[in-house]
Amino acid sequence: MAVYVDRAQIPARVGRHDARWSHLTADAVDELHEFAASLGLRRSYFQPGKPLAGRSSVAWYYDVTEGKRRQALRMGAQEIELGQWHEILGRRRAAQAESVRAAPRSAADARPDATRPPRLLVTGPRDVTDDYAVAKILRPRFSPELTLVTGGARGVDTISARLWREWGGQVEGCRVSPAEWAKSRGAGFARNARMVAKVKADHGAVLALEAPCADTRCARAEPHNTHGTSHCADLAEREGLQVDREPIATAHRAAGHKAAEEYAAPLAQETGAGEPSTAAEDARRTLAEFASERARSAWQEGNLVQAASLNRQCMDLDPGRGGTWRARAERIRAAADRAELGVTLAVRLALAGIEPDDPAIRRAASHNATAIARASGIREPEAGE
Repeated sequence: MAVYVDRAQIPARVGRHDARWSHLTADAVDELHEFAASLGLRRSYFQPGKPLAGRSSVAWYYDVTEGKRRQALRMGAQEIELGQWHEILGRRRAAQAESVRAAPRSAADARPDATRPPRLLVTGPRDVTDDYAVAKILRPRFSPELTLVTGGARGVDTISARLWREWGGQVEGCRVSPAEWAKSRGAGFARNARMVAKVKADHGAVLALEAPCADTRCARAEPHNTHGTSHCADLAEREGLQVDREPIATAHRAAGHKAAEEYAAPLAQETGAGEPSTAAEDARRTLAEFASERARSAWQEGNLVQAASLNRQCMDLDPGRGGTWRARAERIRAAADRAELGVTLAVRLALAGIEPDDPAIRRAASHNATAIARASGIREPEAGE
């Protein structure tokens, strides 16, 4: 029997602890509790995981700070990479499946196949750019034993996949190829159907991050949410899947400030801070640092538009470091000026704080598309296509 500690080192503030967190686990639950007690951890810190589709979770662990992680290593815990979690969970899943097979036939028949990892399908708008807003909804649902399924589009799909991998989870993308789009305007809906069928076969669940439709070409008069997200969530419900619907803003600046206030409220209560506004300022600085890390990653990956958008978020959240953000903005702008025209324009709009779903931008884009279509003799697409 062995005790393991990974090197996740996920930055987060929990109560008064602003630290980088990793995971402590073992081959047996009792052994884990005994080791955690000797490490000075309370039993209430134990994370048992969430049952899914009648199965008890096999992803149980303690969250530990960097100091406790090092102490655990000195006490004999084995250091593991995040990828080794899948081996550990595989052994637990196999043991769980064996217990199901050993159970009476009627009990075994009532349970899903325990040898297959469950899936969580995430669907949401393409215009979301706020990593923190997505992480705030997604993180409580994270489990290393869950495979995340996304449509591979920009926005919620891309952000969710990146966060899930950073937390140590597996991701399965179902991206629609250019050839599929060229063949059918309904390729996205067909992709949704494939994802729902896959998740249903594995007794999974669906998380829909919903935002109002802002498509200027849409002819529907009544208020409604984005078409692709609604289609996927509605289809999953018709197939009998559990669907959790959570609202999310496509304007990342407003979402970032709102998230800071929500983050600060319990923090102020727990720490006894005299003024909620002070706690909110601390929270905004923390969110700015979070966005700054994402901006650096986007820059390294060559995603100038996302780097510009996140850098603007940093400027709004922590204006006290304006010199840093302005210097970075200049570097991003200089790089964008050497790129193609579309990237240059998108970066300059993002640096100016103008969102992709800004009504004026959408009207201008719609006008340009119509003018080009008429000049080229191409049929204008119908609303909702």
